[in-house]
Amino acid sequence: MKERSSFLDADAVDILKTMREIAGEEEWKRHIQAFMEANKGKKKLVEKIRGVKWV
Repeated sequence: MKERSSFLDADAVDILKTMREIAGEEEWKRHIQAFMEANKGKKKLVEKIRGVKWV
C-alpha cells in the first residue's frame, strides 16, 4: 500500500504544480495553506510539498 500512496503523493504534487502556474499569488497562498492544514497528518506528502519550496 505504501507504493500506491507514494504514487498518489506524486500525483498530488503534479496537480499542485499546475495549480501554482494557473493561480495568482494571493489565491495560491490561500490554497496551499488550506491544503497543508487539511493534510497535516500526511507527513510524506507535506514533506514533498515543502521540498518543492512552495511554503
